[in-house]
Amino acid sequence: MTKRISVKTLLIAAVLFVLTAAVAFAVVAITRSPEAEAMNTARTSVMEKYGLNAEAIAFMDGRYEKTDDGWKVVFGGDEKTGEYEVVFDGKTATATWSYEGTEKASTAWKNDEIIAQLKKIGEFEKRRMTEYPETGEYLKPTIGDAADNVHMQDIIYAEPREGDLSEEKALEIYYEAAKDVISDVDALQASGKPYMACVVNGEGRRMWEINRNFMCDGIVGDVSAYIDAVTGEVVKIIYETGGMG
Repeated sequence: MTKRISVKTLLIAAVLFVLTAAVAFAVVAITRSPEAEAMNTARTSVMEKYGLNAEAIAFMDGRYEKTDDGWKVVFGGDEKTGEYEVVFDGKTATATWSYEGTEKASTAWKNDEIIAQLKKIGEFEKRRMTEYPETGEYLKPTIGDAADNVHMQDIIYAEPREGDLSEEKALEIYYEAAKDVISDVDALQASGKPYMACVVNGEGRRMWEINRNFMCDGIVGDVSAYIDAVTGEVVKIIYETGGMG
């Protein structure tokens, strides 16, 4: 005899399925500081216009400055790559390349050449790890350079306070924000728990400092972030690969 399943049971199962799916596919909502928003917009503009991927952009030094109309962001500064400049007025981003329309455009390193160089560096690091494992610092969590240009040079370390974001919540925001700067967040998450510390900058802003070195597809990289410990705002997040950064 076949046991009938009640309509009530089916409805409960359906609701549980929907709730489970919603949790599984939930996206962590993040807010970015004006600086982080400008950098993200500039990065996207260069990638779309000139065909660079996240790892290639991370190879170049990224710097920004506030202008009367918004922001100016520059990636590069090396003769091999030239400079990519983005002017962002808060609504429209305009990207240009210093070698565009010149003879150097044909010989400058573009995406494929930069990635090839990064993979060479990655091979060197793997050999170094094999031959001298005690020097394999790139796989250990370290403090990054995300403090540049955001009034955080006078950072002091502090104990988390009641009401601060938990480590778990800060990590959720970190991994979501990392999607702005890297191609494979799964590889970053699989590399292990990042270095984390609660800090206070010279302006009294409490933040989570988070950093992780990892290797993905043969490329050594480092993702560093500062996340407001009270509001959860992404103050700054950067990705540096084995290049000029």
